[in-house]
Amino acid sequence: MRVVVLGAGGIGSVVAAHLARAGNEVLLVARGEQLAAISAHGLRVRGLAAFRVELAAAETAVGPCDALVVATKTPDTKAALRAVAELEPAVAFSVQNGVLKNDQLAEAFGRERVLGAITMIGGTRSAPGIVDFTLDGVTVLGELAGPVSPRVERLAAVWNAAGLQMLAVDDVAGHEWAKQVLQAGVSPLAVLTGLPGHRLWGTPALATALVRLLREAAAVAQALGVELTDYDGYGFDVRAVVTEPFAAAVARVMRRGEQLAAAGKTDIVVSMLQDVRAGRRTEIEETVGHVVREGARLGVPVPGLTLACDLVRGIEAARGQSGLVTEV
Repeated sequence: MRVVVLGAGGIGSVVAAHLARAGNEVLLVARGEQLAAISAHGLRVRGLAAFRVELAAAETAVGPCDALVVATKTPDTKAALRAVAELEPAVAFSVQNGVLKNDQLAEAFGRERVLGAITMIGGTRSAPGIVDFTLDGVTVLGELAGPVSPRVERLAAVWNAAGLQMLAVDDVAGHEWAKQVLQAGVSPLAVLTGLPGHRLWGTPALATALVRLLREAAAVAQALGVELTDYDGYGFDVRAVVTEPFAAAVARVMRRGEQLAAAGKTDIVVSMLQDVRAGRRTEIEETVGHVVREGARLGVPVPGLTLACDLVRGIEAARGQSGLVTEV
């Protein structure tokens, strides 16, 4: 399969490396030092997998391909898509955070080519040409409307054969919003505390705050008519956390933190916290900000999310990060 991966950050690099190692024809769209390092020495993966692979890398991609995988940061999407403006993908999907990405891809390539997707893969680009694979979570893929199709099944087979996990589903909107609900709480808390994932989930006061934020975000999804999935591959069953008795929900979140610690997965740093530490612009507007704006539009109170969003915005402004453009 010929696959173009747009974005050579943590997730894009992990995906491209695994697909290339499995024998797929992969082109990784990158820039700057990352492009130079990969072109000269290949791409090295560390952490949950350890290997180095040779693969093609370039600043642009043109012509036909079987699939385009978008893995840039959400603020950079429109600018990044210019690098693939002359690409002709049979299908395109984004593993970016948030729920705005599908409309952007539809505008670029036509809605009939777009699939819905989310990922729980975690990766950090630690140096040019080197990525640390920190979380081997599932990627979910599905048609924007309708049951699992042959093209979704084929992509899932290729992804799984490469050593990554992909689940083909017929309710991808419920999965995308479950991830958005989870991120709306976790990302601001990570930025405000500076803590890794297992500490966020495993600390009683933070688990309590997280459940409150998740329930606000879930109320927005409900107002939009979206039924959250009960799939637990995002660390825990998000739908259960937002519907079961409050104390049970906190206990469920804390168990996840304890499981991560017991498994030695103590280096999971939420991408928004990675961005703040690196002085990059965060995805606060496209993710948590979107939920806050939708809450205001629909008349759904989201006071906790509003405060968390404003605090992250303030941190960006105070550190001079607003408006910075990240490297693809």
